[in-house]
Amino acid sequence: MTRAAWRFFDDPAALVAEVGPMEMDLEIRNCLPLSICRRLADAGGDDRQTLLYAARDGDVLAGAAVRTPGRNIVPLSGPRWDRGDLLMLCDALISSGVDLPGVMGPASLARAFAAAWCDRRQTAPAIKMELGLYGLTEVRLEPGPGSLEKALPGDSDFFWEWEKSFCIDCFGELQPHVIREASERLLASGEVHFWTVDGERVSMAASGRNTERGAIVNLVYTPPALRGRGYASSIVSALSRRQLDSGLAYCTLFTDIANPVSNSIYRRIGYEYAGGFTEIAFLNGG
Repeated sequence: MTRAAWRFFDDPAALVAEVGPMEMDLEIRNCLPLSICRRLADAGGDDRQTLLYAARDGDVLAGAAVRTPGRNIVPLSGPRWDRGDLLMLCDALISSGVDLPGVMGPASLARAFAAAWCDRRQTAPAIKMELGLYGLTEVRLEPGPGSLEKALPGDSDFFWEWEKSFCIDCFGELQPHVIREASERLLASGEVHFWTVDGERVSMAASGRNTERGAIVNLVYTPPALRGRGYASSIVSALSRRQLDSGLAYCTLFTDIANPVSNSIYRRIGYEYAGGFTEIAFLNGG
């Protein structure tokens, strides 16, 4: 079998063009790397360079991946991705001086990349999270009493406290990228929403990082004292419907596989399981 050299792209649109058009189910499975490309394209600037990779063997796409500085590499689902392709990507990254903290992607692909990387770097993999990816094309559950309200600049302190609580709920501690400056940018983007009941903010969700045809719903958080009342279901249902009504074809979201409550909630809304995702960290350097 021949091997194609990995190409480094400095233009997210060029990488997306290299990957080619996708059927809806494949685009849903690739919502994370495609949304990263879209965000990089919108940001502009030289900081995009050497973050995008692809290899083609004749007419066969051998592999494609996205990475932002200091963050995990995210391989795309769909290419050939045999072990030789993975090893060649690892070699290309290492030779260009890239240091990876980990990988995030479809479960079997993330594990295969981790095995190749750890083989090359003599390091060890550690699974951080097992996630489920869900996709929705039709909302089947109406929200309960209340209303969907966009977070305003004056909500900055309130949102920051809830964002920190969300992160601690998910990861047990604040993550390095959860900082006040980034929180302010997210709030200013207009992507953050609250579910309000009788004037009280009772739940939160965000929706952004759009792909060409879809949106990702995330940051779903309800304070512990307000849980069990259907508020999370209401805000996710209302926010997903708003995205579809805007002309998008689908919404996606990630869930913690270990949380059966949230998984059942999203299924009732209309989200269907699209595959498992795994986040793996590389220990002892890398």
